Amino acid sequence: MKRAISFLLTLLMLLSMLTGLSTVAFAEEAESAALEIYTQTGEAEPELVKSYKLSELDALKETAKDGYTYVYWKGEDQKQVVATELVSLDALLSDAGTTFGAGDELKFTCSDGPYPKGDFSYESMAERGYDTENNAVPSAFALTYGNTLEAQENTGKLRFVCGATAAEIEAKSAAGNRMPSDVIAVTIVKPEDAEPAALELYTQTGEGEPELVKAYKAGELAALAETKAEGYEYDYYRGDAHYAVAATELITLDALLSDADTEFSSGDSLKFNTDTGPYTKGNFDYENIAARGVDADGNTVPTALALTWNSGELNAENTFAALAETVYNSGSLRFVSGMTAEEAENKTAAGNRMPSGVISITIVKPEPAETPALEVYTKTGDAEPELVKSYAASELAELKETTETGYCYVYWKGDDMKTIVATEYVTLDALLSDAGTTFGAGDELKFTCSDGPYPKGDFSYESMAERGYDTENNAVPSAFALTYGNTLEAQENTGKLRFVCGATAAEIEAKSAAGNRMPSDVIAVTIVKAEEPPKPVAVFDDVAKDAYYYDAVYWAVGKEITKGTSEKTFSPDKDCTRAEMVTFLWRAAGSPAYVIDGDPLMVIPFQDVKSTDYFCQAVLWAVHNGITKGTSETTFSPDKTVSRAEAVTFLFRMAKAEKPEKAASFTDVPADAYYADAVAWACAKEITLGTSATTFSPNNPCLRAQIVTFLYRYFNAK
Repeated sequence: MKRAISFLLTLLMLLSMLTGLSTVAFAEEAESAALEIYTQTGEAEPELVKSYKLSELDALKETAKDGYTYVYWKGEDQKQVVATELVSLDALLSDAGTTFGAGDELKFTCSDGPYPKGDFSYESMAERGYDTENNAVPSAFALTYGNTLEAQENTGKLRFVCGATAAEIEAKSAAGNRMPSDVIAVTIVKPEDAEPAALELYTQTGEGEPELVKAYKAGELAALAETKAEGYEYDYYRGDAHYAVAATELITLDALLSDADTEFSSGDSLKFNTDTGPYTKGNFDYENIAARGVDADGNTVPTALALTWNSGELNAENTFAALAETVYNSGSLRFVSGMTAEEAENKTAAGNRMPSGVISITIVKPEPAETPALEVYTKTGDAEPELVKSYAASELAELKETTETGYCYVYWKGDDMKTIVATEYVTLDALLSDAGTTFGAGDELKFTCSDGPYPKGDFSYESMAERGYDTENNAVPSAFALTYGNTLEAQENTGKLRFVCGATAAEIEAKSAAGNRMPSDVIAVTIVKAEEPPKPVAVFDDVAKDAYYYDAVYWAVGKEITKGTSEKTFSPDKDCTRAEMVTFLWRAAGSPAYVIDGDPLMVIPFQDVKSTDYFCQAVLWAVHNGITKGTSETTFSPDKTVSRAEAVTFLFRMAKAEKPEKAASFTDVPADAYYADAVAWACAKEITLGTSATTFSPNNPCLRAQIVTFLYRYFNAK
């Protein structure tokens, strides 16, 4: 009996344990998915984005106490779905981390299979969203819904609901079957990706990140291509073997860059990425590419991307013409460039400089030059300053000197002594020596600071030569301080320069060195040179100060157009010869050597002009420039007196002047005279006003005074 009771107790315990295990097993069984979100591109297989249990959907739901009403019509009968608990499409997609945009489409799967009806494209859905009162209603998955507000029910099944369009509401024509029931999955179908880029063009500065300039599809490249039926020949050699790339359809590098509105210029280089990875061989610097451009026979070939091409070895059996007949378009781009002239001559062009399978090109720009920290200029008198040398901060650092104890520069403001202590500096002497210029007697320093010219202080050479002492009469250099402060402990390098110079011995003794002579934040220093003293000019006894030609004579002598007839005479009233006239013009034009295409003219066309004559070059220059043709085909008549008509005509032709609008009003200048336009032009320019109000006296000899006056007035009026 006891055994029976014990058996029964054991059996009951086992049953209890089994029942408990079964309860736990059922409790731990995973909750099945209520809705799955997929994305699909074109005809590809859908990819699961996220799977939702009912409890997870509950966490996203919103509740509308009065319900949202979704309407549609079957014939003339209006139907509706009222939903009070729902998960909006926007909330669902946001939680799933995916999007529904232009060109996309929704596809629904219900418990009985794919839902085949309705238009769920993004464009259609964007227009839907209204009830019959034109109130906005969200596109959503309804959890609790029914035909009326009172008939709400949560069956555990989802119904997709969306509003009608404004036009459908007005026409009462929204077709049914666009709100599928018992939805278990929704797929966002994306359109096929756009045609992939065949070539991408980038720019990059130094080690920075490349930036896309433009991406080209195959069709866009084809639109830029040019065709040469017989092909361009791009040669290279491997040992004694001669190879070539034949290209019949290609896009020149210039055409590509022009279309992309970017540049490849001096200092740049090209980097290629191919379908097998970065291309690491060859030299594609701008300077190297610019030097390339010929085939083995010296014919010009463009640097380009070949679309239709083939390559192979050239020999007696396999000519380039035969190779060109085998070209094909593989859909792969090959960068092609010619040889240099030297390579063509020596037949040495190495291979590995025409990468195949190019998918991107990057134009690598050099890092911008370091901004100048200091510029050194020279200037003479009122002339424009000329840059001697520009220094980056790193270049100044190479010239600097350092003193641990510092140099002390002093000045006074009233009775207060001020100090500048500099420990790192570039001396003025070291700077000028490196720049290859000088600062000497009569010169002056002018400083430009970041806020403009520095207007104070005396920085003449004579003043600076006396400066150079601290309060202990120790010598301190004139310098550009890099690291400085009011005390040795307050040293700081701010990246800005301060010009420092010592006081004079007298200022130290008198404690009176005025401030404001050590400009801060200096960015440029100009050495203003004293004007060169004018060359001594001869004084002519026969040129009176009140003569109309006084200024003209000394201008002409100063410009070395003429030297006078002796040391003391100019002979202003002497007739001028044709030789003198063209020589004056030639010298006024800068005494150009007469050459044709780089070679001096060796044949003199006139029998009366010898190569040893002082006026030979002037005559040849005048004839070549159409100023005169001589007095005949074989004579120039250098010793013949030049007339006033000839003189103004020579000057008119030299000026290459246009015919004046108004003729001269002289009674002795016929309208059809060869010199009429020249006389009118000279009068209009006030080079001459004639010999009287009504006469020009064209046949009178032109005097030396008149000729230099004509030249003076012409050149000083330009």
